[in-house]
Amino acid sequence: MLINEVRETIAKYDKEDLKKIIAELYKKLPKDKKAQVDEYLKDIHNKPSKPKVSRLSFKEECQAYDNFISLVKAGLYASPNRIVTKKERYKWRSLVNHYFKVFVEEREDSLGRLIDLFKVLSEGSTTLMFSNWNTFVAIHTEQSVYYDIIIKRVLKTGYDKKNLEILVDLLNVERDEYTNLTIVLKNNMKTIDTKELLLDVLTSTYERDLALIKKSRDYRNYHYREIYNEKVDIATLIYLELCEEKKAKKYFMTHYYEESVYYKKRSYLEFLRRYKVEEEFKKEFENMKDKLDKESRDYIFFDYYKELTQDEDLTTN
Repeated sequence: MLINEVRETIAKYDKEDLKKIIAELYKKLPKDKKAQVDEYLKDIHNKPSKPKVSRLSFKEECQAYDNFISLVKAGLYASPNRIVTKKERYKWRSLVNHYFKVFVEEREDSLGRLIDLFKVLSEGSTTLMFSNWNTFVAIHTEQSVYYDIIIKRVLKTGYDKKNLEILVDLLNVERDEYTNLTIVLKNNMKTIDTKELLLDVLTSTYERDLALIKKSRDYRNYHYREIYNEKVDIATLIYLELCEEKKAKKYFMTHYYEESVYYKKRSYLEFLRRYKVEEEFKKEFENMKDKLDKESRDYIFFDYYKELTQDEDLTTN
């Protein structure tokens, strides 16, 4: 019955009948519910207090996380098995969201697990580690925002080479859609000194990155090339922010991973267009326009140049 129907039904009973009804209903209550009802019966004007929820200590949370994440890394949350039940596997979203909230709190001993969870969710965005690939949706936080949280936590102890190496190493994680993590890192470098230090750290990783590219095939090769060139892009952008235009171009042409010189120049033109480096784009475009294919994929360069200069002779029609 609805609550209004209950009220209408019991209205016909006298006081003694109501006492009997209440006593019989009380007998049918589960033991774990009787304590709440007892409080209400003793004073119907006060709301029953909520049952106390046991809260794990931080040490216990860490132990529970370590156990959970070991099962995730073993692939036991991705497919049916006899160790993690179907019901438990479906709880992965609430679990990762819970641990994110635990470790995002600014405790000195939480950073390691905050970074570890970031790596797991990043890997899970392209490899099936849970029931689907939308891992960052589970914590209601975009990958770039999560990375920015880590950056700020790490840099609280100083803008030094060791800390930047930790952050640059994280750039090699799998990416959620088209996320650019390197620019998030660059945007946290507010001074000339920190920008130059980031330049040095980025450049120092190229030899290792190139080795990964050469050893890998197919998707991994593509992934490593994308991350490597993303680093080169941002390092080049730092030179431009430092008003070192000649050094920027030389750096890009020296380090960008592209076998053909022509396509490397074209990639530099695309870099300038993408980051709206207008004056440098116009110079490079004027040097390259005779070699570009105006009628096909290079039309975007002609359109952008026209937008910057209002040159009617460069229409794509």
